[in-house]
Amino acid sequence: MKLATTLVVIASAATSVMGYVANKAFEAAIAQAAGKTLEALVRPGKIQCHTTDLKDDTRTKIGPIRDEGFGHLMQPHLNCDVGPGGGCGRISCSHNAGVYICPRNVTETIPFSCFEAASFAMRILEECSSNDQVKGAAWDEKHQFTIEIHHDVC
Repeated sequence: MKLATTLVVIASAATSVMGYVANKAFEAAIAQAAGKTLEALVRPGKIQCHTTDLKDDTRTKIGPIRDEGFGHLMQPHLNCDVGPGGGCGRISCSHNAGVYICPRNVTETIPFSCFEAASFAMRILEECSSNDQVKGAAWDEKHQFTIEIHHDVC
């Protein structure tokens, strides 16, 4: 599958429903775009809604993440590698809706594509959305990091 076709498949899946589309075709497209095998694709474990370690505890609108945030994260060859240390790094933000990557006990850099970060964010939208608002975190328990969505000024 060519990259342009892969992006269309991913974008269609992302916009066909509000949240994550849990099917093999979608995951295969994410894996190919990320340059990984389906088996090597990092998938979120636990999803935690409406909480975060960051001070700002407000929920944010779904639209900016769905309409612009995913487009940013799905750019070809964009890396969102997880580095050691504490603190969260913002990987996407539009219209006051932020997406963050947060290492937890990470001791070495973990290769992670922004395509995969988008798939984590889609799972958060699926499980944590209500009344056009969202806030939550998706955990990767193997590598000890989270992808988080919440309000921010941008």
